[in-house]
Amino acid sequence: ECCLAFEEYLATDIYLFSNQIETIQLGNLKAGAVKTTFGTDFDCVVEHFLERPNLNRAVIFSDGYAGLDEALKERLQASQQEMIGVLTPRGQERVMKEFCAEIFHMPDAS
Repeated sequence: ECCLAFEEYLATDIYLFSNQIETIQLGNLKAGAVKTTFGTDFDCVVEHFLERPNLNRAVIFSDGYAGLDEALKERLQASQQEMIGVLTPRGQERVMKEFCAEIFHMPDAS
């Protein structure tokens, strides 16, 4: 739901991740028609981003409970690309702060 608040800034393709990337259309996200392979892996996110050097910036929404391969982190840091993190309530920023230029914390809904 928080992504949809920024709908006018989103591309038509949305990339979801768990331990692999799934591409869906914005309309499917609105309808709640999402797929997951469960688990969380930042490696697939960073690889996917680095394979698209025409993209300057990406926003990643996560609870932060995942790891990132050191070599991929170094490749991202050496690139001209920037990841912005949005951390869910009660999320863990330890790993994300190693590769995100900035991290925003979503407020708790309660």
